[in-house]
Amino acid sequence: MTVASDKQPTDFYQRQCHRDIDRNEIWNLPHDSTALPKIIYSVIESCRISAILMQPIMPDKMAQLLDMLGVDRAKRSWKHASVRADGSYGTPPSGVCFRAVLFPKILTSQQSLHEGLRRGGKED
Repeated sequence: MTVASDKQPTDFYQRQCHRDIDRNEIWNLPHDSTALPKIIYSVIESCRISAILMQPIMPDKMAQLLDMLGVDRAKRSWKHASVRADGSYGTPPSGVCFRAVLFPKILTSQQSLHEGLRRGGKED
């Protein structure tokens, strides 16, 4: 695994994270693996950077994601959208649910009907 430097372009860093996940098959790594913390850090750092860069497009959702990551509001500017630009995030403030669903599943009317039937509802 290679850890990107803070001089590399953000998109290169994100591609490298995806390659590391696939190459190392993190879903098969033991929980005590020495590689796991480095890979997880890279993925979370990639999420932090992406969220900062996407704030103009999805301000509410990216604010929610940055809150979940525990990124200080003062460190959400473009100058913080690079690798290792913020070493203080990681603990969400109280009241922020880390396990919240950022993008809930959108059901079609057919899927909604199926879900209702699955839960014991009756079809009209």
